[in-house]
Amino acid sequence: MPVYKRKNTSGKIVWRYQFAGPAGTRENQNLMAASGFATKQAAIAAEVVRRTEELKKFEMRKADAAGVAAAMPTTLAMLLAEFMKQHAEENLAPKTVERYREMVAYLAPELLAMDMTAITFCKDNHLPLRVFDLMAEGNLGRALDGHAVGTLVR
Repeated sequence: MPVYKRKNTSGKIVWRYQFAGPAGTRENQNLMAASGFATKQAAIAAEVVRRTEELKKFEMRKADAAGVAAAMPTTLAMLLAEFMKQHAEENLAPKTVERYREMVAYLAPELLAMDMTAITFCKDNHLPLRVFDLMAEGNLGRALDGHAVGTLVR
């Protein structure tokens, strides 16, 4: 953390922080600074808060400029729709986009309704995800016993 100690003309020691804001370049560093903190820890804490706020502001400006919707997708279907709208249609060849749409059509509607929170939780914690028909007779018991029921997603 770039914090500095400085002695005022009155002899009082104060701490200050200074850092380059997000999206700064060598030519335009966009420096963020504040001073007058009594302790080094107070300066570090204030810098962390300011850096986080500036990063959030930058991300919001970037999202607004890109036309990104504020709401995050909550299901796999919503995620795929956002991907197709924001990335595939703009950056890929029409033939590739068509192939992607064909592949999405092969996904079962039940899979598209899966909750993104559960999928992300399993991925972040390196947990396997088993997708199977819960209503079929005996499937839950077989899955709990470790049998290969449904599809295993790693």
